[in-house]
Amino acid sequence: AWRLGAALARTGALTEATAHLEHALALSRDADDAPGQANAHQSLAFMWEQRGDDRQALHHAISALAILRTSGSPMRESHALNQAGWYAAKLDDLEQARRYCEAAFDLARQHNDVDGEARVLDSLGYIAHRAGRYDDSIRHYEQALVLYENVGNTYDYADTSERLGDTCAAAGRTEQAHAAWREALSLFSEQHRGAEAVRRLRERLVR
Repeated sequence: AWRLGAALARTGALTEATAHLEHALALSRDADDAPGQANAHQSLAFMWEQRGDDRQALHHAISALAILRTSGSPMRESHALNQAGWYAAKLDDLEQARRYCEAAFDLARQHNDVDGEARVLDSLGYIAHRAGRYDDSIRHYEQALVLYENVGNTYDYADTSERLGDTCAAAGRTEQAHAAWREALSLFSEQHRGAEAVRRLRERLVR
């Protein structure tokens, strides 16, 4: 049930996704299925982010993390730490966000999870941007892009390119911002992202 709910959340069918994911969470609790509960919580975190409620998203991310810390799966724990860090940053709890993400990065590096390292660097870039530390943010984003390129993850590469452009623009580096946004736009078009994402980037490029 959680797979269906997660898929629905990604297509934007958020009301239906909520029902499926809450049902999946209840079933996994009844069955004492800890991994299933973690899956449902992480998908609910993403779904609530899409609904614009980052506080609920953080609640579910922390719930998943509490389960995964005892799961014996360090890569899943790293992902959960990074997810909690992302939502904490969106709520401006930047110090807690940094602690979550630095712990996530250490786990990813210890277990040679290069894609995981890249995702955490992206989050650290976002945290630094929120704190106004634009040079640090740009450095983290550029490191993430190198790792994404190494593992062939063009989907997340595109998202990080967009955020890099935003930070460069905030830092007054207009030419670098436009280069990053153009790269993101090209990838978004190749990946058939939603019209809203493409429109957003095109608007930034004509500023």
